Amino acid sequence: MKKSLFAVAALSAMFISSCSESDFDVNDPKNLSEVTIYVETPEFVSRAYGDGTSATDLYYGVYDAQGNLVSAISKVDDDNKEEINISKTLNLSLVTGNTYSMILWADNADDVCEVDFENKVMTFNPVKANLEAYDAFYAYEAPFKVEGNMSKTIKLYRPFAQVNVGTNDIELAKAAGLELVNSQIKVKTYGKMDLVTGDVSEEAEYTYAYNAIPEGETFPVDGYDYISMNYLLVAADKATVDIEFSYNDGGNYVFDYTFVPVQRNYRTNIFGSILTSDVEVKVVIEPAFNEPDYNYPVAE
Repeated sequence: MKKSLFAVAALSAMFISSCSESDFDVNDPKNLSEVTIYVETPEFVSRAYGDGTSATDLYYGVYDAQGNLVSAISKVDDDNKEEINISKTLNLSLVTGNTYSMILWADNADDVCEVDFENKVMTFNPVKANLEAYDAFYAYEAPFKVEGNMSKTIKLYRPFAQVNVGTNDIELAKAAGLELVNSQIKVKTYGKMDLVTGDVSEEAEYTYAYNAIPEGETFPVDGYDYISMNYLLVAADKATVDIEFSYNDGGNYVFDYTFVPVQRNYRTNIFGSILTSDVEVKVVIEPAFNEPDYNYPVAE
């Protein structure tokens, strides 16, 4: 659920007027301009994790020139959310001559993020962020002045890096007696993001919950199958992290991947023959007997 910590009230037009840059009467239609906002999330041709279709709920905050949330025209909770499927058109009536900025957020009801539109921050709970339903998209639209009817296109991008683990030896492992059940990662990532600057904070090491092996998804690298997918809240610039990956079939198997590159709105693919290794077995018949001999005398 996307709810601001700020209790949203349907404020009167007088509130908007008191925060405006002009003396226009906002009750006079001549002093309002229609601003059309075209909102888009990325669209992908192939079915895969992160295709954008899981984000179905759109929320947005509109801010005046002083950065205050204009509650009467914002939609920041589940009672007022918009529905979105890749794209959405918003029609807003804004005061001519005034300056506004916006924060837009799209996700699924089954999310792991809490967006505070008043303070312009997002809090992230990565422990469960290993399902497609937790994908999310956002944008900050810098201040713009309304000088008449106008239109804007705003593209939303995810605040996460997507880290995928794939292997090409699931069937080999199964033949060798491994029934893969689920997997998890442990990684140092962030828990909070400033939705205006994009800065991340509250870095900590998080152990994600074990999740079932993905089925029916196409791994980004041909010839490999998914065994793990996770969303990480990361910075806008490229960085490296150490990832502890583990899977189990009743027992636990742990692997360390160091200096893994991650970046916001990028995919990182870790792949190889993860489950099996070539083991050389040399067979030798040793002619020398162990001692002492076992003697079995038979009476005459």
